[in-house]
Amino acid sequence: MDNQPQDKYGYDEAIQNTIAEQQENNTHGALMILNTLIDKYEANPYVDDDKAEYRYFDNPLEAVLYQVMAEPTKEVEQMDRNFGYMYALRGMLLFNDDKQKAIESLELAHSLTPSEPKIFFEIAEDYRVLENWDEFLAYTRKAWEISYLTEDVAQVFRNFAVYYLSHDDIDFAAQLLFISLAYEQDSDMAQSTLSQIAEVTGKEPTQPDDDTGARLEKENIPAMANHTVIQVAMDLGRSALEEGFPTQAQELFQIVYNLTGDDAVQKMIADLPAADANPEV
Repeated sequence: MDNQPQDKYGYDEAIQNTIAEQQENNTHGALMILNTLIDKYEANPYVDDDKAEYRYFDNPLEAVLYQVMAEPTKEVEQMDRNFGYMYALRGMLLFNDDKQKAIESLELAHSLTPSEPKIFFEIAEDYRVLENWDEFLAYTRKAWEISYLTEDVAQVFRNFAVYYLSHDDIDFAAQLLFISLAYEQDSDMAQSTLSQIAEVTGKEPTQPDDDTGARLEKENIPAMANHTVIQVAMDLGRSALEEGFPTQAQELFQIVYNLTGDDAVQKMIADLPAADANPEV
């Protein structure tokens, strides 16, 4: 039996049709479908009240990260669908025509889906094109705060590299790209940019060295993934294990291992029981 709540806005079909139009490069048609959906939603939206606020999270880690980072004063209720995604899609579709409206739509997306760093990357990209480097850097930092996937942490450091390349600090940009590769080794973007740096400078790109840490600290650039994110994932994994859910614990411990490479965490994963004690939950 399908337990998905009733789709009173026609969200599922509209998103599917929007993506289909987008894949056909029909931006106008995609926006028409999306704007109709948004109009339906905004006529009867989820509205925060005195007791609760309504947000969407893909998983328990995102929900707890929001609690830790935002410290909401009311109960946080899960929306039945990711309504932030429709605003994010609209923001991406508006990118070429109206950067300010694109940013406004993406900000709405973030307000509903607050633990999704890719929204911040999209906003940062808009500001990059506008050459507003302060905002580009600010939104990259915001993305770092909530990034728990290695691909997103890698994107953070690639963005930092873009910032310093734009300010002609090629050696530091190269070091940041090498840091990004620690999180996403097969990144074509990082590898190709490093190759371009080598071609332009006529020398091998500068790798991180003993002075890199001091430079990162001076520039207020993190040296690695957010420790708070790592700790939250670890704590949730331990709780899941104690409650008899080793599969969920493994997923969370794997996130921690991916972000840290900690051998002790790898051993925890190897020692996990094979099946959940409460599979019906």
